[in-house]
Amino acid sequence: MTVLRAEDLRVTYSTKGGDVPAVRGVSFEIDKGEVLGLAGESGCGKSTIAGAILRLHSPNTKIEGTLELEGEDVLSLKPGRLRADDLRRPPTASRLAGDRAAESVPAQGHA
Repeated sequence: MTVLRAEDLRVTYSTKGGDVPAVRGVSFEIDKGEVLGLAGESGCGKSTIAGAILRLHSPNTKIEGTLELEGEDVLSLKPGRLRADDLRRPPTASRLAGDRAAESVPAQGHA
C-alpha cells in the first residue's frame, strides 16, 4: 500500500526579482513500512520538498504536480492541516533512524 506518493513535483518561489524554480520533476513512492531518505548538497531542495509535503510554504509559493498521502490529494488540503495528527507516523520512526545512524558511526574516543 502506497502511503506517500509524489509525481512530477515542482516548487517555485515567488520573489520580488521574479519566480525562482526550486524543485523540478521529483517523483517517488513510499509504501507502508518503507523509509525514504533525501540526501544532497545544501540548497538542492531537500527542505523545499519536505515543506511542500507538509504544506508549510507561504501561500505565494507555487506547488505543482501530484502529492498524495494515503490516496488523499495533499495539495487540495488547507495549509497547516498536516501539522496535526494526519500523518499517522509511528512515534518511534525518527528514533529508529537515529539509532541506525548512531550504530554506523562509532562514538568519538571509542573505536
